[in-house]
Amino acid sequence: MAHHVLEMPVSEAQVRSLRINDTVTLQRTLYGIRDATQIHMFDRGRRTRFDLRGHAVIHTAPNVRKVPPSAEHPAGYAPVCIGTTTSDRMERFTQPLMQREGVRLIIGKGGLREGSSQAFAELVQRHQSRILNLAFRFSRDRQDAEELAQEIFFKVWRHARTFKGEAAFGTWLYRLAVNTCLNYRQRKKTRPDPLPLTGDIESGTETAAEGFAARQKEVLLDRGMAALPARQKMALILASFEGKSYEEIAGVMEISVPAVESLLFRARQNLVEILRPLKNSGDL
Repeated sequence: MAHHVLEMPVSEAQVRSLRINDTVTLQRTLYGIRDATQIHMFDRGRRTRFDLRGHAVIHTAPNVRKVPPSAEHPAGYAPVCIGTTTSDRMERFTQPLMQREGVRLIIGKGGLREGSSQAFAELVQRHQSRILNLAFRFSRDRQDAEELAQEIFFKVWRHARTFKGEAAFGTWLYRLAVNTCLNYRQRKKTRPDPLPLTGDIESGTETAAEGFAARQKEVLLDRGMAALPARQKMALILASFEGKSYEEIAGVMEISVPAVESLLFRARQNLVEILRPLKNSGDL
């Protein structure tokens, strides 16, 4: 948990640096925006004279009390305070506020609404197979990978309010997935991974023999990867299978680039040592 002091307007990098449970002090201008204003802006085509790019806005709902009509309060209502709101019907304006007006932060009560849920589901669907593949490469078990993926997307849904926009979604999702995998403790298997039986292979064919040999090598490589420390294994998966750059791995694992280089160097050294006996024996 950290405290951030942000001076408006803020950059995308500053917004991305915020984490769950962080506190924020906003300095300079904070724009309040009412439901009626958003309706005028996005449904009736009116433009605001304010430049909202990089700024924070707060959804506001003025609270009033009934008073006798007077020159100061001709309608018979006096303002009490400005409250924070996020109504269901106004949720549809969140995306255009960020995309069209360039708003960086939106402050309001409430959680994920219907409009956000639909957009969020589309983003999840876009990344689902990638996360399942990452979980499978880490666990090397289909059932465990599916359970891991379910856990990851449950966390994604639960922490959806920390999602800062589609541009940051991939990094945010990968960070959550990596942390979930690193905290994962592989259960003891009640049975070994199935290997092809003799009767399943067409005897005497080169293709079948090569396929069996490739499968054997894959099993041995899996054993070598499984023997690596979790963080070394994850860094190697991200670099070798996910095609991530050192900078991307550093961002996802929340470590420095030199730390990534060190993890990968040790992972490759350890993997060579683990597989050396198998290579010498001719099994690899």
